[in-house]
Amino acid sequence: MYSPFVVGCCRHCRVRIIPALVLLTTLFASHAQAQVCATSGELDPPLRVDEFFYQAYSPASGGERTALFQIPASAPPAGRRLVMVLHGGGDYDRNDLYSHIRQSGWTDLAEREGVVLVYPSGSKDPADPGDTFNWNDGRLGTGLWPMPDNQDVDDVGYLAEIMDIAQRDYGVGEQVYVMGISNGGMMALRLAADARTRGRIKAMATVVAQLPLDRAASPLAAVPTLLVNATADPLMPYRGGELLTQLESADGSPLGAPIYGGEVISFRATLQRVLAAHGCGPERQSRWVRDRSDDGTRVRLDSYCGSSATVKDAVVFGGGHRWHGQGDNSVESVRPCFTTAVGGFDLTYYVNAGLTTLDGFNASEAAWRFFRRY
Repeated sequence: MYSPFVVGCCRHCRVRIIPALVLLTTLFASHAQAQVCATSGELDPPLRVDEFFYQAYSPASGGERTALFQIPASAPPAGRRLVMVLHGGGDYDRNDLYSHIRQSGWTDLAEREGVVLVYPSGSKDPADPGDTFNWNDGRLGTGLWPMPDNQDVDDVGYLAEIMDIAQRDYGVGEQVYVMGISNGGMMALRLAADARTRGRIKAMATVVAQLPLDRAASPLAAVPTLLVNATADPLMPYRGGELLTQLESADGSPLGAPIYGGEVISFRATLQRVLAAHGCGPERQSRWVRDRSDDGTRVRLDSYCGSSATVKDAVVFGGGHRWHGQGDNSVESVRPCFTTAVGGFDLTYYVNAGLTTLDGFNASEAAWRFFRRY
């Protein structure tokens, strides 16, 4: 059975399950950290790097970092287009990352369209072997987050190096696009605004991501942008506020205290900041995607900035923290179940992720239609 791509927004989160005894590192719904509960079905097999991926290494951020490149046979010999896909926070190992490349839909899309795909990996806290891959998206540090902004991890520099590698070694030209989900979407917003990468990104897209409160006043660049957000996201609050994730037991009761992952401004405030960077007002042209599935969601597509339409959004009413248009809305998908070893025993827990839309809107396909205009 297909396992949905559900990602998290917290860079480094722990919750105390048994006081003074053990800390559980959460994974915000990555699927291969430990044995997935039997009710979740079987995962798609993870990608093997030797199938069609090239690995590239970068010394940025104080340590060796890995990125996977897909070079499809359909790509032209030179002047290739590059799509950089930034994963969400919470993957434990590269098998998680490989599996999520497939689950995002971008592997098939890249083969079909002849574009080079790069899937960089975030970083882990080198002092914590149980840490997960995350991006330094600009949220400042808390007691649960030991690598705050401007310390240790220069992800902007790392991703700039990945662009250099793509253009030097893999025939990529000037058309570079970025798409990120959750923590990766917040990183994309930071990447597009930084002086080292700002002029190199032709267009970008984010999924279930908003500006961190810590960076809400920082200048944004006028990069053509597609924002995909959902009104019922339990992890990335549509109206802004604290990023809180509640682990649940099998009966739905809370398991420990909610995990704090910083704060974000609302989707509307994020959109307004993007529009202001483009010099555009709030006037929009809207249309609704036909409700094909009666799945509890509706999708409205909006265009801004007049005929140039350099800013667009897709609002999934009733949607959750999902790569929208992928997966299903079975109980196992909406409330993913995980098992991990804690203190010598197995702990089973659930994370509420919410619905994906099944009405025919697909975030990756929508991003590609937007990118190819630039």
